Amino acid sequence: MQYSNIGFWKSIYFCTSQIGYVLKDFGGVLSTTNQGEQWSVNPFPNNHSINAICFIDSASGWAVGIDGWILKSTNGGGVFTDVNEDDKITIGNFVLSQNYPNPFNPVTKIKYTIPSVTLRQAQSDILVRLKVYDLLGREISTPVIEEKPAGEYEVEFDGTGLPSGIYFYQLKAGNYIETKKMVLLR
Repeated sequence: MQYSNIGFWKSIYFCTSQIGYVLKDFGGVLSTTNQGEQWSVNPFPNNHSINAICFIDSASGWAVGIDGWILKSTNGGGVFTDVNEDDKITIGNFVLSQNYPNPFNPVTKIKYTIPSVTLRQAQSDILVRLKVYDLLGREISTPVIEEKPAGEYEVEFDGTGLPSGIYFYQLKAGNYIETKKMVLLR
């Protein structure tokens, strides 16, 4: 089947060895479920320019375009629908914020952000470890050690029973590692 006369093609994306998509400018995507032997046209519900398409498995995928619009498919690209504001994916990076207050006595809050699935290689949740160390590098506490989805989080650290001094807190999530300093003043 030849589609050379119906527009410009921007990219090709295969999420498995069988299932693939060809991104078409202004109006749709071609999809295949048999390594490209046969292709189906999958129209979009609007006529905006398509910039990128990505599927995290054979069913779930997103298309993005100019003016910030996002479309989502949950059936392998058969139907794309507009993503509601409340459902939009947070695109960003891992962030470990400075604790507040700092210096603290004896309680402080630590905030961190886990980015969207698209930036984390299609993992739905990621193992997050937040640990606190003393000045000599000894582990004092592990406030967080669990799998977390994308989002913003805040954890309270209680330094009751610890002496005044400099402490470090470290966030490890996937390949991301960041360490920050905090001060406990009595």
